[in-house]
Amino acid sequence: MTRLTDLIMSGNDLSNATNLSLLPQSLSLLNLHQCRLSSLPEQFQHLTKLKHIDVTSCELDAFPSGMSHLMSLKSLFVSHNPLRRIQRPSPFPNASMALFIVNASFTTIPAGILPSQLTRLSISDTPLAEAPIDLIDRPSAKDVSLRRCRLTRFDLAMEMPWLERLDLRGNAIREFEARLPAVQLLDLRDNQLETFRVANTPQLRHLQLGGNQLRALPSAVFKITSLVTLNVTRNPIRLYRPSVDEFAFLSSRVETLVMDQEMFDSDCAASEQQQLHHFTVCLATGSSPLGASSNNSVIDQDDKNSQLRGTAASSWTIVLNVALIALLVAAMAAVCVWSDDVLLQHRLDTDLLEKKRRIGRGMFGEVWLATYKRKPVAVKQLHNEDGALVNRQYLEAFIDEIKLVSLHGGR
Repeated sequence: MTRLTDLIMSGNDLSNATNLSLLPQSLSLLNLHQCRLSSLPEQFQHLTKLKHIDVTSCELDAFPSGMSHLMSLKSLFVSHNPLRRIQRPSPFPNASMALFIVNASFTTIPAGILPSQLTRLSISDTPLAEAPIDLIDRPSAKDVSLRRCRLTRFDLAMEMPWLERLDLRGNAIREFEARLPAVQLLDLRDNQLETFRVANTPQLRHLQLGGNQLRALPSAVFKITSLVTLNVTRNPIRLYRPSVDEFAFLSSRVETLVMDQEMFDSDCAASEQQQLHHFTVCLATGSSPLGASSNNSVIDQDDKNSQLRGTAASSWTIVLNVALIALLVAAMAAVCVWSDDVLLQHRLDTDLLEKKRRIGRGMFGEVWLATYKRKPVAVKQLHNEDGALVNRQYLEAFIDEIKLVSLHGGR
């Protein structure tokens, strides 16, 4: 038995076993699942090579003692134990380890209990009312899952810039606000979320917000440039009409979009309806319809040095606050307007611009009456006649004219 590494004793009644000193020191894995243990004997300490301990579905009333010298320990599974008493000192060794708990009875974990080199914490189906404060002092804990507990808030994320995966599904959180520089997956499904604000999310790829109380897509979503998966199903979002920029973001950046058709407003003329993944949608009032091509030119509003992408002749927007005149331009992909410092000074929010009615039409464009922030404006929109691109020299001259007016008109 001196070479034995894995020992599985699950299903045996070891409630009266008090001497485990005969177990070989070579053990790496010890499975004591459903062994009716109320504690672990002190002789456990001689198993210095032990890496994985499974004491699930036993009768432990507290974290097992006798582990402080197990410096090789990598994971401890203590699920389906009462765990009513969580008391200091910490029973855990100073080792890099993961802790897995399901269906315990404790409501808090006092400071100083969690392993000092915790790598992963998973607690679920437990009446935990507040997140363990130890987490802010465990920079090795990159994966935290507190599922189906009784959390009403999770403010620790602001103090855990090392987090890579955060799972808070099935709690009662109403508001979530954090900077998440390293998080790749954030799961907030089945909470009571009404407010969602995140920033500094360069790594966030998967965002789960389904089953909450969100009444609109959070604006923060459209600033997550690395987003691949977005789930907002089962929220009271209704009559949603994405803007051109939102449509471009959701269709070109997000690979998997989980929503419900009833969330979208599709009550518009068939010629104006667009396909967003497998949903039929209408664009926001004042937004120009996009063609079917996936090469639609898109402006990245988060990057002032962004350039036009794609080769399709699509509409995009320049808005200048010059004597309340707004200018919408259909541009060629080769013209990189948003790298121009002068135009950037006058760039406004196109979502707040609403066209009312057309009052004129010429060879190269149309003039519309519109409102911007509820103020009357005139809108000039260049267009492509019969699919032909506007002459580049004409367009560049027109841009120069805009800049000249803006420099003399001020803001």
